[in-house]
Amino acid sequence: MKKVLYLFLISLGLYGCRTEAVDIRQLNGYWEIEKVVTASGETKVFTGNETLDFFSLTDSLHGFRVKVMPNILGTFSHNNTTESLKVYAEDGQWKIRYHTPFAEWEESLLKLTENTLELQSAENTLYIYKRYLPDSIIP
Repeated sequence: MKKVLYLFLISLGLYGCRTEAVDIRQLNGYWEIEKVVTASGETKVFTGNETLDFFSLTDSLHGFRVKVMPNILGTFSHNNTTESLKVYAEDGQWKIRYHTPFAEWEESLLKLTENTLELQSAENTLYIYKRYLPDSIIP
């Protein structure tokens, strides 16, 4: 009986220590910035956005991010400024490395669910996004 109890306690401890699995494919799609929190604690809340971030990721965890602007017809326009990206795991955490002809930078993926995205820059600025859902258009 003691062996069963010990096995149960060890299993419970290991279960409690596991990290929550993230479906990285949920990064694909349109994201709207909700809030930015700087390292000093300053917070900026966004109540309406003219631009969205569109992420596209392949099975090889390479892809791109581009700023897009939705219009009333349900389509999007963009400014042709695309950031190449690569997603990878490091020390148990997902990271996103961006690359443009002018710069390279990295963000840590803190949270990713179907409707929530949280990214943190190397400068400890926190970016909180929500999944963009277009307003229903009445035909």
